[in-house]
Parts: sequence; structure tokens; C-alpha cells
Amino acid sequence: MPSITLPAPTATGPLVSVFVAVRKDEADQLKAAGLPVPDPVVGRFLIDTGASHTNMDDEIAAKLKIKPVDFVSVHTPSTNGVPVQVPVYAVDLIMPGRPGKPMHIVRSAFVSCSHFKSQGIDGLIGRDVLSEIVLIYDGPGQTCTLSY
Repeated sequence: MPSITLPAPTATGPLVSVFVAVRKDEADQLKAAGLPVPDPVVGRFLIDTGASHTNMDDEIAAKLKIKPVDFVSVHTPSTNGVPVQVPVYAVDLIMPGRPGKPMHIVRSAFVSCSHFKSQGIDGLIGRDVLSEIVLIYDGPGQTCTLSY
């Protein structure tokens, strides 16, 4: 099982660089139509076991030129108990691997969008993606290991 150990968690928490890409089937359709496929967008995502679902900054969706597949109501600490509607996108998430080792790809992940730039991150890796990963958070050792 390939693993990657991230450096000491920052004050924000454990951060991982993730590529967000147009879904493979959409990319294949664009290629077949002779249209350009947007390059994957890399972002710094906080590993957040308190988030039920993975979220990304709306700037990533704009760069990928994708349209929402749905809208959902979400509660966050900043909404004070009042749900807000946010768009949901279907994307491929490409998690890092060690040199020479395969990386982990989450195909057609349903990712909601919010504003994260002001927090110094590009999104959250939630329990939906973490359910496919072994996560070891070593507080005393100040590392975080992901195994796929």
C-alpha cells in the first residue's frame, strides 16, 4: 500500500497538495469533440476529519470551466445554524504519491464549493475521501501519513 508522509502539520493543520481535474469521461468527450481539456488545478487542501464532504474553493471550478451537477444546503460554523446553498461539482481528485509509486485517484468525486482563499487554503479533504485512505496523524512526531 503506497504511503506518503507529510511534513509537520502547519498551524492550520495537515495540508496536502491535490490536483483537481475535469472528470476523465468529460475530458474524453472534450478530446473527441476537438476541444481543449483544461489542465488540472493544484490546491493546498486541509485534511479535515470534521468535514463530512470534500470542499474546494470556487476559483478552482472557474479555472476548470465546469458547471455544477447539483446544489446542496450546508451548515458551517460561519453560517450560525442557517443552511446556505452551495454548488456541487463532479471532479477527479489526484492525491500525491511517493516518487515511483502510484498516486491515488478519486474518480467523479462530488465536491462542494465555498470560499477558502481567505483561510490560506484551497479546500478541505473530508471524510468522503478519507474513507478510502488510511490516515495516521502523529501529533508528537508532527507528521501525517496517508496510505492508499
